[in-house]
Amino acid sequence: MSRYFFTAAIFLATLISAFGSPLKSDEMVVFFPGYGSRVDAHTWELDVRGWIFEWERRPGVSTAFNKLLGIDKRALSTEERALLNARTKLFLVDAERNKRLSIHIAGRVYELKPSDVTGHFSDKITIADSEMVKVNNSVSFHAITKPGDTRTFAGTIQLIEPEGLSVISDLDDTIKVSNVLDRKKLLQNTFLKPFEPAAGMSALYQGWATNSSVSFHYLSASPSQLYTPLAEFLADHNFPLGSFHLRAFNWRTEFQNHSVPKKHKPAVLENFMKKFPKRRFILVGDSGESDPEIYADLTRKFPERIEHILIRDVTGESAESARYREAFTSIDPAIWSIFKDPSEIARIPAEK
Repeated sequence: MSRYFFTAAIFLATLISAFGSPLKSDEMVVFFPGYGSRVDAHTWELDVRGWIFEWERRPGVSTAFNKLLGIDKRALSTEERALLNARTKLFLVDAERNKRLSIHIAGRVYELKPSDVTGHFSDKITIADSEMVKVNNSVSFHAITKPGDTRTFAGTIQLIEPEGLSVISDLDDTIKVSNVLDRKKLLQNTFLKPFEPAAGMSALYQGWATNSSVSFHYLSASPSQLYTPLAEFLADHNFPLGSFHLRAFNWRTEFQNHSVPKKHKPAVLENFMKKFPKRRFILVGDSGESDPEIYADLTRKFPERIEHILIRDVTGESAESARYREAFTSIDPAIWSIFKDPSEIARIPAEK
C-alpha cells in the first residue's frame, strides 16, 4: 500500500511539474502586452511576459518607502494619499521566484519558464496560424488557476507582420508629463498626481495608427510596478494599443547593479531589430535623459532600419547644440528631428 501511494505521489508531482503549478489564492499575476512574430507563412512565435507576486501587508516597509521618496503622508490631501497608496503598493509585494505558470491559448495548455528573482517571467510559444482566434490582429490567453478559483488573469499578444512600420515610444516626458529632470516634480507626477498627457501626442499617434501596417511599442525604464496605472493612462487618453516593455525592478538587484536601468532600453531595441529584420522603425523619445544618444547608437548599428528619430524637446536645446551634434555624428540629418509641437512631425510616416 505504501509503495502504491509513493508511486501515485511521484506521478502527481510529475504531472504538476509538466503543466506548471496553478496560482495560489494569495498569489497574483500581471501579463504585459506582448507581440507575436512570424516564423513562416503558417506559424507564429508569441512573446509571453509577466510578473508573479503575493500581496503582503508591510506597514514598516511602506513608511520607509515614503521616506525614501521624501513624501510626508500627513501633508497630503485625501486624493493624493489615495494615489500614493495605489501607485506604491506594488513596490511592497513579495515577488514569487521559481514559479511556473501554465496558460491556456488557442485551445491548448502551455507551461511557461519559471519566474526569476524579481518574480518576472518571459517565454516564447510557437503556434500555428490556423489554431489562433484573432481579434484586431491580436490573440488573448489566460493563466490556469486552481479549481474553484474564479479569478481571471488574462493577457494579449499583438501580431506583427514581417514588413511594415513600427513606432517605438518612450513614456516619461515623451507622451506623459513627468519632469524627469526635477526630482521633486517627478515624484509628485509619478505618485501623487493624475498622469498628464503631453499635449498633442495622443492625436499624433492616432493619426499614425490609421495606417494598418503601423504597430506601437511602449518602451520605458520605468519599473513594471507602474504598469497598471500607465496602461490605464494610455487607454484613458486614447493612445493606440501596443506592447509594453518596462524594467523588471527588484529592491535587491536595483542596489546591487546600478547599470540595469541603462541597459534596459538598448537591449529591448536591439531585440526588435533582430526579431523584425524587414520592418522600418520610428523612434520617439525626449531630450530629458539619454534617448537621443541611445537612439543614435542604435541607428549607427542598424542604419538601414531607422526611418526617423523624433526627440521631444524638454530641455530647450536646439538641433544645432553641441549635444546633438555629438550624439548624431555620422547620422543623416534628414532622419532625426527635435520638436516641441507634435504638429511639426505629424506627416512623417506618410513621407516615404
